[in-house]
Amino acid sequence: MSFKMGYTDFRSIEEYDRKLNIFYFSLNPLKKSKGLMGGKKEEEYDRSLLSNIAVYEINTGKTRYLFDTVHEEEEITHFLFESSYVEEGKRIEFNYSSSKIQNNSSIDQRETLDRLLVCQFNKTKEINKLWSFRKNGEGKRLITEFGKDTEWRIDVFNQKIRVIKRNPTTVEIQDFEW
Repeated sequence: MSFKMGYTDFRSIEEYDRKLNIFYFSLNPLKKSKGLMGGKKEEEYDRSLLSNIAVYEINTGKTRYLFDTVHEEEEITHFLFESSYVEEGKRIEFNYSSSKIQNNSSIDQRETLDRLLVCQFNKTKEINKLWSFRKNGEGKRLITEFGKDTEWRIDVFNQKIRVIKRNPTTVEIQDFEW
């Protein structure tokens, strides 16, 4: 998976949850039409944006999508889930390394959470939305919304999503279940 890795603007997700035998695949929105080529409209995907994620259950052959409707101004900026417990280091491994994952050491052995965490950014309103889903794509739940001046983290030890808003002389911190 790549999210603006510096050397490219290509974004894609091709992830597996081996325990549940699920495959995740990203969808990119269509770019604006560039005109006609040979009498046909040329369709090209905007590989710099993620618009939705397909969840394919390998055992059943069923595919569902995290979002029923995709709006042009909304893009997925983060897609995270716990993938395994790592005895060495006593930590939880995620599908993707991210600075958003914190407090991830000295964790007692436990099953990974059956949750996906998705951050979606609305470019027009400049609002982030944090969504939680079961790993099979069901159980969609909006955790919270916040402006671009607010940060968020996953506190792995406490199994919380922490939202932090800096003010000139104070800080506002809220914790959410995910």
